[in-house]
Amino acid sequence: MGQRALNPLLSGVDLVIFDNLSTLCTNGSESASDAWVPIQNWLLKLRRQGVAVVLVHHAGTNCRQRGTSRREDALDTVIALRRPEDYSPGQGARFEVHFEKLRNRVGGDGALPFEAKLAATSTDETGVRWLHCDLRPPVQKQAAQLFKDGLSVREVAAMLRISKTETGRLRLRAVADGLLVSGHRDDRVLANGHDPASWIAADHLSPI
Repeated sequence: MGQRALNPLLSGVDLVIFDNLSTLCTNGSESASDAWVPIQNWLLKLRRQGVAVVLVHHAGTNCRQRGTSRREDALDTVIALRRPEDYSPGQGARFEVHFEKLRNRVGGDGALPFEAKLAATSTDETGVRWLHCDLRPPVQKQAAQLFKDGLSVREVAAMLRISKTETGRLRLRAVADGLLVSGHRDDRVLANGHDPASWIAADHLSPI
């Protein structure tokens, strides 16, 4: 019924934003993957019509999206917004941006997480602008140290509260930056920039 009501309004529209899934999609349990199929089929139809769709969804207590992960199957991009560990309500709009899925590969540092915040441009706060900074130094160093300690991609992802895909990217970046040495059958960790006497075995790098 909702789809039939919206379809006539989407003629000539390039972008539609649905905010949020929990209130707009009420046909069954959030965790039931089959309940998502009719919505997914409609979204795919909109894609074929040239309409881009942005879905706004909430995270659960585990910092992952609520409900079935089947929602991600047809999505090109999944972006998670997270509060920094030192966040306080008085800071307003300040959050970390994490790319959990990118169907189209992004070169260089384009897929790395970053922090964004809304800041005043004048003392009377009549104007605002978005500021951003790179999260790579702390996150990359944390990930490299955890790999150095012998943790797997899954374990590092759980400890840093990021996706395994993003963790894999951080691992590849650590190899590129010389923090990890990639061997033939496993990844070897570079200790303090020098070859260690003994190697700590790690999982083989899987292509992303």
